[in-house]
Amino acid sequence: MKRMIVNILVVFYVIITIPITILLINYNDYGVTVIGNNTLLVPKKTDLSGYSRNSLLIVKKNLDNIKVGDKIVYYNTYSSDIVIESNKVADIIDNPKTFIVGSSSYHILDNYVIGNQKDVKSIAFLGGIISVLTSKWGYLFLIILPILILFILELYLFITEVRKKKHEKK
Repeated sequence: MKRMIVNILVVFYVIITIPITILLINYNDYGVTVIGNNTLLVPKKTDLSGYSRNSLLIVKKNLDNIKVGDKIVYYNTYSSDIVIESNKVADIIDNPKTFIVGSSSYHILDNYVIGNQKDVKSIAFLGGIISVLTSKWGYLFLIILPILILFILELYLFITEVRKKKHEKK
């Protein structure tokens, strides 16, 4: 019975560890997970008003779907710290595709656009869990450290088994 519970816990641990590692591997230059045309965002205090702080936002990038007057989500590279913002599109320029947003007339190139705010799907509380697991300290203490402890335990059990077999042969 004890072995079955341990096996269930190990399977559960692996089911959590693999997706979290995949999310970390797919970080872009701005520290945001991008998988295919989907961007996974966890809003911080200053980012994206209107969304809960601990929600996970899945934004699908479809530039052809963006029209003048739509609200887009983009990386604001005009400030010293790159932040994720949303603003209305005032105009669209082709070749290269550029979106002019807001009253301050920021020109946002298409590679800085995350997607249309209409295409945002929000999942409550999942973002808070993911942000803890993908943080430096969270990943270290909740993913790496348990694996290290299990490795040391297995190594200890292996060494004791080898010593036991040597002792039995003598």
